[in-house]
Amino acid sequence: MRRFWTETSVAERDGFFIVLLDAKPLRLPNGTPLAVPQRALAEAIATEWQVATLGGSIEATTLRLTSLTGQTQLVVAPDSAALISTLLARLRGDLLVYRADEPPELASQQQQAWQPWLDWAACDLAAPLSATHQLIAHDPAPATLASLERHLADYDPWALAALDQLTRSLSSLILALAVLRGALSPQEAHQLATLETRFQAEKWGVDPAIAAREAEIAADIEAASLFFRLTRP
Repeated sequence: MRRFWTETSVAERDGFFIVLLDAKPLRLPNGTPLAVPQRALAEAIATEWQVATLGGSIEATTLRLTSLTGQTQLVVAPDSAALISTLLARLRGDLLVYRADEPPELASQQQQAWQPWLDWAACDLAAPLSATHQLIAHDPAPATLASLERHLADYDPWALAALDQLTRSLSSLILALAVLRGALSPQEAHQLATLETRFQAEKWGVDPAIAAREAEIAADIEAASLFFRLTRP
């Protein structure tokens, strides 16, 4: 997309805040005006659209807050229950559960770094999970799923959209919840999620393609965390 607007601004309408491009509302793919509950988020989205050079191109990767807002309005808000079911299903493949057998150094690092967060889930979320060395999917206990479902039901669509992005980026619902609940910073969570990648890089050297991908994931994590904070009253 090429930038055709000269000015971005924010306006309040019907209790929400909209972003204006040359006084025209920024619209989602279905034609609905993008509308958010907090002015700070609207201003941050306006900044995403303002940074592009006039006449220059603007990439989707620079519109992370815009994308999360569209996801919230068009997908999550109409059916939050569906996303909650998806998030709970991802728990079967949660990164923290699956541990390496070899090499011993990696197995030890995973135990030291990841086990405290399984312990945190058991204590703070009443959601115990057991680590395994098997590659087959691990079914959480029904009580664990029920407890997490109760926690997720307390989140509004904006928080659920942030949680969804964090879960996909971190490959862990537990780490994502720890970020939203303030137990981990986005940077700390990303370090935990990339433990094996960093272990391999130390042993074999940095792969530029993997490093570039991890940088994009880190930006996604930061954006989701910021999105969550900016949608709080």
